[in-house]
This record gives sequence, C-alpha cells and structure tokens, in this order.
Amino acid sequence: ASFINDSGVSATLQDQGRLLGAIDYQERLWREYPDTAEVVSSWFALAQTLLEKAPNAHQLPKEGARVPEKIAMLGRAAATLNQFLALYPNDPLADDAAFSLCNTWLDLKGYGRVVDLSRRFTALYTNSPVLSSFQYTTALGLFWQNDYQGALKAARAVAEGDSADHDFAGYIVGQIFHAQGQPAEAIEWYRKVQDTYRDAKEAAYRVLDMGDF
Repeated sequence: ASFINDSGVSATLQDQGRLLGAIDYQERLWREYPDTAEVVSSWFALAQTLLEKAPNAHQLPKEGARVPEKIAMLGRAAATLNQFLALYPNDPLADDAAFSLCNTWLDLKGYGRVVDLSRRFTALYTNSPVLSSFQYTTALGLFWQNDYQGALKAARAVAEGDSADHDFAGYIVGQIFHAQGQPAEAIEWYRKVQDTYRDAKEAAYRVLDMGDF
C-alpha cells in the first residue's frame, strides 16, 4: 500500500509534463522496496511507458537541460527489460517482457540482436501464448538483413499456422517473394491477407502496375 501511494508522485510528475523525472523517481522507488508483485510489475510498466512515449519524444517538453530523445528512451527501455528478465526470469510477465525486448531492438534497427533474442526466447518460452510472435520477429530480423531464405522459413511457419500472428507473417512472406523477384508468389500471399491489410492489396497492385507480373 505504501508503494502504491508513493507511486502516485510519479503519476503527478507525468501529468506535469516531467516524464523523465517521473521515470527517474519510479526507478528510485523500485530500488527502495522489496520485490512484491506490485513492485515487480512496476518495473515492467516502466519499460512499457518508455516504449509508448519514445516515438513522440520530440513532442515532449524539455526538463531543464534534459531533452527527451527517442533513441535514448528506447535504449533505456531495452536496459530495463534486460534487467527485468535477469532479476525475474520466472515471473508471469517474463515472456511479455521478452517480446517487448525483441520489438525494442526492432525499433533500434538492431536486427542481428533481434534474431538472436527471438531464437533464444522461442526455445525458452515453448508454452507461451506469444511463441509465434518470437518466430515472427525472427523472420522480420532476417528479412531486414536480406536473409530471405531464412526469413521465408521462419515466416511461413507462422503464416501457415493458426496463431494471432499468421496474417502478419503472411504479409511478410509476400514481401519476401516480392524482394526476390518472384511476383506470382508475392501476389498470391498478398491476396491472402488483403482483407486484413490494405497495404497488402496495394502492394499486389504495385506488382502488377510495375510490370513485374
């Protein structure tokens, strides 16, 4: 109860436009309290706040000499998530934290790191609801490194399944075929997900308009 009460100060700082100060305060607070469920979940929530605010960091007010900056906030989120996984590897939120870490490295364009982490988490969280998401981020990391064969193998495994990520993966399969100059296969996969993703339908038309097919 004391921790929850003290955490209200962090919320007040955010309301005043002092996000960085609020994060610093919440981090100090986390260090002062024992690892109850509320304290542990607050550490994960801190990383999520950084990830949520980072894309619009340029719109956040300055705090004295401190200027909110996207890459710095993403880096801090990654460090926070790493620490969460190191300290609380068996916490129920661990697989969600792991998936957030993979997405953070995608935002940082650390694609080799994405692949390494995603593969490790795929092997570690075999019964997780987000297992297919790790396979999907593996495909994305490989795709952005131009490893099309590796990306295709990872993406098709998800696209041909029935997880919540199969449409995402299907779109990536289409992009992989398109990037490899295989328009017929690209259109086939784009059309499979065109009712879900408008971009997929537009991509299929672009293939046709460009005379690739």
